[in-house]
Amino acid sequence: MMKPFRALAATVLVAAALSPGTGAANATTARGALVLWSQPNQTGTSKNVPEPELEGCAPLDSPFQTRSAANRNTEYSASLFTSNDCTGTPEATIDPGQKQNFQGSHRVSAILFEAP
Repeated sequence: MMKPFRALAATVLVAAALSPGTGAANATTARGALVLWSQPNQTGTSKNVPEPELEGCAPLDSPFQTRSAANRNTEYSASLFTSNDCTGTPEATIDPGQKQNFQGSHRVSAILFEAP
């Protein structure tokens, strides 16, 4: 019979082995309703924006320089703003379920989720 500590240690090791890494993310490992990437074609460092509960402005915890994005939300479009209160003209808008590359880098401080 396995001692409780050994059983727990074995469980933790298996869970750690099956968990995704925390290194640079790509399109297959990044999670979130909206994922922003530092490089084109959904590569480089990623910033995951959680699924919104309602339409509205979702400020980021800190600004992020993005060159590409994927909107995995199927209900809301995602408009990218430099202001943290979603005022002014959006830098870009990504339709539900779409990916987008940007001509240059955009500094994003907030996302406005709204029905198209």
